[in-house]
Amino acid sequence: MRQMYTKSSMGWDPPSKKRELFHLNSRFPPIVAYSMFRFDVEDGECVLYCYELQVSRLVQRGGIGKTLMECLYNIARRWSMQKVMLTVFKQNQTAFLFYRAIGFNVESDEEWVDEEEDVDYWIMSKNITIV
Repeated sequence: MRQMYTKSSMGWDPPSKKRELFHLNSRFPPIVAYSMFRFDVEDGECVLYCYELQVSRLVQRGGIGKTLMECLYNIARRWSMQKVMLTVFKQNQTAFLFYRAIGFNVESDEEWVDEEEDVDYWIMSKNITIV
């Protein structure tokens, strides 16, 4: 925006802009949810890995988590990934059931399960369907 202000009749005035942004009547909506992800390779497959999905308790069960996960799925499909993956703590049954309800399954590598019986999380994934 700085370049646009500089070229405009208003000009660029950082102190003025700061006062405007932090004025008592200015409002920023509260952040109620976010997701952090990256493109990665897991066992030779191109995946979109969801590292974080956080939804405020105030808005849980309102569809925002599902919408964010649909966005991630669509991004993965658009970029020709094979699946969306994530990690969920075993103690977080609410999240586990949510991911199951939207089509995610626990990765089932029997060798890995035998070696890692004491892990406190599950790796879940959902394959991308080509349309």
